[in-house]
Amino acid sequence: LLETFLRSQQTQNMYSIKSPALNENSAWQGPVNITSNWQPVFPGAQELKAVTYQQQGKRVSLYVAHYEKERDGMELINSTNRVFNLDKWEDESTNSHHVADGLDVKEIIYRGVGGKRLVWEWYELGSTTASNVLSGKIHQAVNILKFNEQGNRLIALSTPYEGDVKQSRQILNQFLQDAQRVVEPAGLIVKN
Repeated sequence: LLETFLRSQQTQNMYSIKSPALNENSAWQGPVNITSNWQPVFPGAQELKAVTYQQQGKRVSLYVAHYEKERDGMELINSTNRVFNLDKWEDESTNSHHVADGLDVKEIIYRGVGGKRLVWEWYELGSTTASNVLSGKIHQAVNILKFNEQGNRLIALSTPYEGDVKQSRQILNQFLQDAQRVVEPAGLIVKN
């Protein structure tokens, strides 16, 4: 009951998602809307962004699901939300992976329609990040009590996986180095 009241006090649509700016010397081209068959499923998100960047045959897809005002059944951390469609993809392996200072991600290899993908995903809850559901739920509860106006997001990066995890990680790391503010909490939202 208290949680329902506090959630009703959150503001809505004060922020929107922006595509990351690329460093001046970056060879990445984009963003363009995702045309692959990798489509995460996050019903109830106030805003979704799904774009792809390319560089010399390499592709990185960025997916952001933004929940500015959450309600029962329409929450960022919910058992119905997935970074892959269950009808088309299955989880081949899942690990935790340290990416950058202060950022750990859930690293997943998916097998499905059109091959395999390496996906890095993490939650942004206000100004903190989490790579697992338990710590995400704790941060989410704290943000509700603080009347956090920035909302919560899932960020997922994906690249085709050809069997060499080091090579796929290198592609995602290269993108993160060239794309500004992706790993910075709340770095991909702008106040309206």
